[in-house]
Amino acid sequence: MSDDDLARLAYGGDTQGFTMGGFNYPECSAAQRAEGRGQMGPPCGNVVKMVLVDGKYAFLIGTIEEGPPRSMAVLEVLP
Repeated sequence: MSDDDLARLAYGGDTQGFTMGGFNYPECSAAQRAEGRGQMGPPCGNVVKMVLVDGKYAFLIGTIEEGPPRSMAVLEVLP
């Protein structure tokens, strides 16, 4: 992601072309989500393994439809 891309995300701008994902599993009960906390998911876990290549990645808390994220962290993977 470029610095411009990150700024668009941080200020709630256009998100077209970005991949979004999350841990919203409506089929899981609150008890199943609590049991799955810290476990690989889906169906009800909240941990995912990703192989990342060089670049910048943004991790957001909040939904894009609501405007700017409540929190955003940027990870830069160096060669």
